[in-house]
Amino acid sequence: MSESEDITARALDSLGAGPAAHELYKDLLQPAARELGKSLLPLAKAVSLAMTPLRGAVWGLEQIEDWLVVKIT
Repeated sequence: MSESEDITARALDSLGAGPAAHELYKDLLQPAARELGKSLLPLAKAVSLAMTPLRGAVWGLEQIEDWLVVKIT
């Protein structure tokens, strides 16, 4: 059993799901979740790319804050 299957089995067991739920997950939900993950990957990359300028602005604000603290004190 792979690590992801073990995690899935433990999660289903903790929810009180029976053996039928294990098979349902493997047959229906796992392939659907994988396809959803594949389709969301480009969206996540686009969001990350769009956030890059904002990261630079935040870093710049942090540097300005550090400079001001030194000058004021």
